[in-house]
Amino acid sequence: MLDIKYIAEHPEEIKDGLAKKGYTKETLDVDALIALYRDIAKLKTSSQALSEEKNKLSNSIKSASAEERPAIIAKSKSVGEELKVEQEKLAAEQAKFDDMMLRMPNMPSPESPVGKDDSENVEVERFGEPVVPPFEVPYHVDIMERLHGIDLD
Repeated sequence: MLDIKYIAEHPEEIKDGLAKKGYTKETLDVDALIALYRDIAKLKTSSQALSEEKNKLSNSIKSASAEERPAIIAKSKSVGEELKVEQEKLAAEQAKFDDMMLRMPNMPSPESPVGKDDSENVEVERFGEPVVPPFEVPYHVDIMERLHGIDLD
């Protein structure tokens, strides 16, 4: 699996590799993936800041006077609700990001020839000649049925 940092630093190289493998912008959008990665980083930062603020408010409730407590509690609840919304948004964005990263293929080797399918493959080296047995090779299902290793009925 490719590292997202590498993808973000070399988007043109990644796009070129995807094009060689037959991917289009519609099937896998590198720019959208990078934008999603940056959005997730911002959401993580803001969620962490909100979490720290909520913790500070919760800790200050103990030492606050009776008049200050209701305001601090209200502020803590509003920050908590905001944090919950941020975390839900982060979870949704993270799920989209994970899906895109799982569909991201490895890049082809620069030495690999580019072709539309395997008919355009280039034979690099051959060791001997392929062995052709002097009998007809049975189909694997026939072998399994003869050995009673499979029951297709």
